[in-house]
Amino acid sequence: MQDIHGVAISHQTILNYENSVALLLKSYVDHYPYELSDQFSGDETYIKVNGKWHYLFFFFDAVKKIILSYPVSPNRDTASAIRAIDKVLVKMKEIPENLTFVVDGNPIYLLAQHFFAQHGIRFDVKQVIGLTNEDPVSAEYISETNHRETEPNFQGQLSLYAWLWIRTRICFLCHPVCGLF
Repeated sequence: MQDIHGVAISHQTILNYENSVALLLKSYVDHYPYELSDQFSGDETYIKVNGKWHYLFFFFDAVKKIILSYPVSPNRDTASAIRAIDKVLVKMKEIPENLTFVVDGNPIYLLAQHFFAQHGIRFDVKQVIGLTNEDPVSAEYISETNHRETEPNFQGQLSLYAWLWIRTRICFLCHPVCGLF
């Protein structure tokens, strides 16, 4: 902006704009009636929100590249995984017969699968183990990359939404197979 229009804009102004736009777009994105596939990918990572560590559970449609669930929890536990998967399931008109979730090796996803099976909702869980993607499942469902180096510290929820929106766009460009960071 400075070079072209002679207007100096600070980094904070850009961050404030991102937060405002993210807040306005969030409800539209979260409640839009997407046509979804039957293949979903997810992961969890840790982030700092207001000085405290939390876990971000992240699920999206692996075929259509649509972000469906991104709850933040203070715990990396089965209840949090259930909540994240449930946010995906409620966006479906009906549960596909061949529904599959591709996740990391954390056992909480298998426990979440059992929880939903007890309530009549059945789906497959494909677990990708490790960062090298050398096991047979990983070769088919590449979804793990090293994202620990770029996790930001958030000072509020709006920054989280803005970071998620920007980060996922960058990740989909870098990882076209599944888009996970």
